[in-house]
Amino acid sequence: MRIFPEGGRLAPALLLSGSVQTAHLADPVACAAFLIVALSGAGVAQTAWFKSQLSARLAIPLDGGRTLFGRPIFGPNKTWKGFAVMVPASGLSFLVLSVLALRAPAMGQRLWALTPWQYGGLGVIAGIGFMAGELPNSFVKRQLGIPPGEPPRRVSNLTCLGPLLLTSIPPLVPSRHDVVFLPYVTASCPASPA
Repeated sequence: MRIFPEGGRLAPALLLSGSVQTAHLADPVACAAFLIVALSGAGVAQTAWFKSQLSARLAIPLDGGRTLFGRPIFGPNKTWKGFAVMVPASGLSFLVLSVLALRAPAMGQRLWALTPWQYGGLGVIAGIGFMAGELPNSFVKRQLGIPPGEPPRRVSNLTCLGPLLLTSIPPLVPSRHDVVFLPYVTASCPASPA
């Protein structure tokens, strides 16, 4: 069975055979708003987590203190405590927001055709991508000897350029490419300390 976008041109024989389905086309603006709100919700949870005493137990550097050519790989600011909350918080945020959006038909019909559990899974992937997307920026800055917390725009822009170009032409229907690269693009151009 082949799937074609709504309004796509199909041979009349295919239409009559019933072996063709039309794909639900999501509204890119509604989907972008969903991503912004969902990731912002996860970010609020992460900020609250960082202020808690429990998060201090996971303040273990991702690179384990290892170095490459005598410099830290990611530095002391990239720790497991960020992953510990951002990944599940993104999953929960996507799940809850999708349930709310699906209850409002005008909004739910404009988003991707996924179940709430699929949105939760997408949120987990986005959380992993968001956190992993910051690592190349930190790596480049550490190798250039730039201390953590200093946001030199040139380095941030260079590490952002590749993924941005890969995702600059959005497809009509979300693909695995979008799921993998969209969270990376959102995280690789941060104004936050690396």
